[in-house]
Amino acid sequence: MTDIEIAVRVLIAQLTLPAHLEHEHPGADRDGTSEPAFQLVYEMVRTKLSGDSALERLELEANQAGQIRPRTRARLVMALEDAAEDDAHFAQELRAAVAEARKSERLDVESRGSVTNQITGNVSGRVVQARDIHGGVTFHNGSKGS
Repeated sequence: MTDIEIAVRVLIAQLTLPAHLEHEHPGADRDGTSEPAFQLVYEMVRTKLSGDSALERLELEANQAGQIRPRTRARLVMALEDAAEDDAHFAQELRAAVAEARKSERLDVESRGSVTNQITGNVSGRVVQARDIHGGVTFHNGSKGS
């Protein structure tokens, strides 16, 4: 994943994650959900893209549905690529900020469009790793391949 893609991912997460937390945990501290490295990337990108239609569309989608369309994400990537190409100083600062954000384990789970599952330690028995299960999960004993 490129620095630009990570910056867009962080921007989207910062705009959508607090709303999800507030919905799932009323009274949650929205400001306490952000690591300093994420906040820096977020502020840099929002400042640089201020007034850009891609950013305005992102904010609209984040506020209305909390779901960001793939086309909006792609437009943000292109807008940020243009900004970085046009401003070498900004591009250098963004690379440094993203390098700090890459150190966070949260980067693996921030995006609403992906899933990262890990199992560590001694595990016995059956395991399901999934996202967005709607309905039950059943394990059948005794039959091969179940």
